[in-house]
Amino acid sequence: MKKIVSAICIMSLCSMSSYASDYVPDIAEFNGASSISIEPDPVLSLEDGNTIEFWATPDWTEELQYDPVMVSNAGEQGPSYIVAMLRDRSGIGVVSGDKEVVAAFDFTDGVLHHIAIVQGEGHLAIFIDGKTRLVTPMSYEKLPSSGFWIGTADGKTSPFMGALAQLRIWNTALDLSRIIEFSGKDIFPPDYEDHPAIDHLVAISDFSNRDLLISLGTK
Repeated sequence: MKKIVSAICIMSLCSMSSYASDYVPDIAEFNGASSISIEPDPVLSLEDGNTIEFWATPDWTEELQYDPVMVSNAGEQGPSYIVAMLRDRSGIGVVSGDKEVVAAFDFTDGVLHHIAIVQGEGHLAIFIDGKTRLVTPMSYEKLPSSGFWIGTADGKTSPFMGALAQLRIWNTALDLSRIIEFSGKDIFPPDYEDHPAIDHLVAISDFSNRDLLISLGTK
């Protein structure tokens, strides 16, 4: 895998409004042979009203034979939710049970792009780089989970190749304006106000330790 240098990451973050110049996102690189596996946790089986957000850039050029998975919460009965990049880097797909939706976007430029999937009020919205790419009726299936994976569907299949950064999972549907405002900021800052929905944060990546910190919120 080519080295995804911090300068490229910072350039892509700067395209978003309200980017804090001193902020460096939490980044993990995936080569298709490794992923991050997390034990199943009830807070990750998202009920109605939730937000999943992270940054992503692929590191393949030829079209693959599968759609690489970036985030997955799944079990023997299928996925409660999976977020995957399309095999030709032309968008992302969200799968839950036997339902699937796709939002088109060109990920071939080699920089990180911010992805947010917001579910609430009987619909699912996909935002990329602060713009609405899809709004559709959809709710996640309430299926039993065998685990939560970052960079693969189940620890083995559909591996992702590229970089993922700053994964945050909330048990509330964030407004797009709030997503844009904090996409390039630390939500636990030392010198300015915390994210106003901080009590609804249930998980955040700790990619320096190849981990996910869970159950942070209080609501």
